[in-house]
Amino acid sequence: MDVLNTERKSKKKTTLSIKSLVDQCTSGEDLEQWHGTLAEYLPMVQEMPSLNDTSHARLWRMVEAAGISFDEKDEGGKEKPEYKFFTRELFGINDTLAGVMQYLKAAAAGSDVSRRILLLYGPTSSGKSQFALLLKEGLEQFSRTKEGRIYGLDGCPMHENPLNAIPKAARAKMKDECDIFIEGELCPRCAWRLENEFAGDFWQLPVKRIFLSEANRVGIGTFQPADPKCCSLDTLVLTSEGPLPIGSLGSEHEQDLNIGVRQSSGGFDRSDKFYIYRNQRVKRITTRLGYSIAVTPNHPLVVGREDGTMVWVEAKDIQKGEDRKSVV
Repeated sequence: MDVLNTERKSKKKTTLSIKSLVDQCTSGEDLEQWHGTLAEYLPMVQEMPSLNDTSHARLWRMVEAAGISFDEKDEGGKEKPEYKFFTRELFGINDTLAGVMQYLKAAAAGSDVSRRILLLYGPTSSGKSQFALLLKEGLEQFSRTKEGRIYGLDGCPMHENPLNAIPKAARAKMKDECDIFIEGELCPRCAWRLENEFAGDFWQLPVKRIFLSEANRVGIGTFQPADPKCCSLDTLVLTSEGPLPIGSLGSEHEQDLNIGVRQSSGGFDRSDKFYIYRNQRVKRITTRLGYSIAVTPNHPLVVGREDGTMVWVEAKDIQKGEDRKSVV
């Protein structure tokens, strides 16, 4: 009986410890929802000007909030910054990080640098992807704090800054007298809603608090670095609805899909995404029987050899006049 009681106490203690750990890690989160109108939102911006931050300013504020130390000096005796936001995951690239942070700081201050595109160029395993991942995860967490709160127009697919609805005629005085700078314009959808749903009364446009999320495509985009393997839009694919030209499955660069696609095993697996890549170089392969397919050079094709074996071969490796039995 004593052994049993001890086990129960141990399990209870472990459960409580894990719960305490989770509570401790999430104690700083502010998940309060807010919905209102632009008229109700504007006083909040006056009280907390950082709500009107640009993306560069928000990134810089997030990194700066984690702390900056100056423990090292360069050859000239100048202090070198070390950004604690990156120290747990990135090593040996402090000078590179300092250069990127200098760019962000200048862009956050309103410099023309903000109009430039930041390109990360370097060898494999030099920290490029990890750097981007840290920024994205950091922004998600930062938007869940009081200091990092973000608000957007409710119903806007871009979750744009509500102040974009303020007419240009009032913006100069808002900058001079209230230190609120506005440079954006309403997206076409919100401009249409303003005129047709709110009769031009921009004060009544709905505003809500948003939480950045890569998974939900809110404020953070997703890109998987890879060479696209494409075939021409007239290529027939075997689907659960019969043979279909692949171009008939969608028309956007990226869109959701729900259809079964024939696999080499003989069954159908559900495909949930469809992509279109424009201006790709393709190679057209025509068999002796006149069947033809156009694919990117890196696209694999199943090739039947004279000995009856079936192998995967990239299109670029299939040469004219080769003695192949079939191409699938």
